[in-house]
Amino acid sequence: MDNSEIRMTVRLPGDAAEFLEKEARCNFTSKNAQIVSAIRAAMRAKTAEPNEARP
Repeated sequence: MDNSEIRMTVRLPGDAAEFLEKEARCNFTSKNAQIVSAIRAAMRAKTAEPNEARP
């Protein structure tokens, strides 16, 4: 696994940005860490799904 970091700019709708801010504050973490956590959770869920035929 490549552990290098890539910087990127992400545009979010206002409601998503507000949600991110609140979640990060509630979890005592940064917005970046909150985004990484959400992406990692999605990655885990994706690999846990049974292999289904996809169009």
